[in-house]
Amino acid sequence: MLGLAGISRLGFSAFVPLATTISGALVALYGAHRVHDIVAIYQGAATQLRFLLARWRDSEHQRQLLRESGRIDAATELEIIFVRECELVMSQENQAWRAEWTSEEPVSPTSSSDGAESAGPE
Repeated sequence: MLGLAGISRLGFSAFVPLATTISGALVALYGAHRVHDIVAIYQGAATQLRFLLARWRDSEHQRQLLRESGRIDAATELEIIFVRECELVMSQENQAWRAEWTSEEPVSPTSSSDGAESAGPE
């Protein structure tokens, strides 16, 4: 054991590795919290996309009836609506992701999933 006399002989250079290890651990912890928030945003988008897919699969019979009755335009319109809804979810997820990584404060994963935002320019 070095004691106080030994520490004073080592000087400041003895504490540099300790200080860099602690600061590295703090930075990693902060990054882990931000990644956790991003995962929550991704999970919210994935849930919304699964819902849209389930609704799309449930409407297969309706689309088939529209095609058989010659109303191909109506069936095509349903397909266009589905694609636009999926694009809106992905756009909102992307905006939330970008806001999270450009802000100092973490963004709540529910803040951009209210559906009030537009998909933006394409």
